[in-house]
Amino acid sequence: MNPRIRHRDGRELTPEEKERIEAILAKNRTPEAREKDRQVRDALEREYKETGTIAVRKPARITVGPYKGYMGTAEPEDGWPEWHGRVDSIHDVVTFVGLLGDQLEREFRESVDCYLQFCAERGEIADPPATTGP
Repeated sequence: MNPRIRHRDGRELTPEEKERIEAILAKNRTPEAREKDRQVRDALEREYKETGTIAVRKPARITVGPYKGYMGTAEPEDGWPEWHGRVDSIHDVVTFVGLLGDQLEREFRESVDCYLQFCAERGEIADPPATTGP
């Protein structure tokens, strides 16, 4: 991991934080995703060399889906590259965590599938996805 990556307020990452980021970055990475990661790292390195800092610019919230009629909302976790999300418009709490992009979408889909499987195994009816319109 790049030793220059720090918290936004300048604090060093703890060994546990570094390990957590490495695990997140390594999980389920396709060759295309690894190439995209490399491009992002290169851009961050260039920004750091030019300015001495790395500005993190993320939207406050994004929508994920649809998948099997379900939608989700995800927000960035402060100080981490991962996003935490929740499946929208159902009574049960179904969450997902992933990096922005393909991994977040994949984690959302896996959470929906796990939720539907869990309900089926328990003989319960899953909350239906929210409908929009008539």
